[in-house]
Amino acid sequence: MLKYVFTELEIRNLVETRRAFSSIFLSMAPNYYSDCGSPSTDALLNLYRKLLTFHQDDLATQVLAHLLGEPTDAPHDEVA
Repeated sequence: MLKYVFTELEIRNLVETRRAFSSIFLSMAPNYYSDCGSPSTDALLNLYRKLLTFHQDDLATQVLAHLLGEPTDAPHDEVA
């Protein structure tokens, strides 16, 4: 999920590095995205809120569905 969202945000020119993604969108330590195997619920909730702030409703909806355990179009991947 994180890799998918990061890639989408990169394509949309909203983030350039994993460190910025961790800090800005996950509200976690700069190394969080690179070091985490599976994102915490807190990180995903932070991501959901921040995506709404940046008007990325399509991605926010997918993150929320993932949090609720519902199927999404986004791949459920590990950090690459």
